[in-house]
Amino acid sequence: MGKSSYRINVGRKATIVTKGNGGLVEQVSDGVDCFHVNTYDVKEFSEALYKISLIPRDKVRKMGEIARDNAFQNLIMKNY
Repeated sequence: MGKSSYRINVGRKATIVTKGNGGLVEQVSDGVDCFHVNTYDVKEFSEALYKISLIPRDKVRKMGEIARDNAFQNLIMKNY
């Protein structure tokens, strides 16, 4: 992932990740720094979007910051 896309996607917004198709779901915690949904479950995805819409903006931003910090920490741990 390029540096600019990392800055855009992580640290400013709540994240929704899909389960069953890769390792990202293992790097984030459901309800803490993101929301986990099943890959092809449109209802579950829409419910996650609705939950995000109910969260105050400062908490959404905090979730993004936590996700960014966790992803960065995981990256450092893998490289050292």
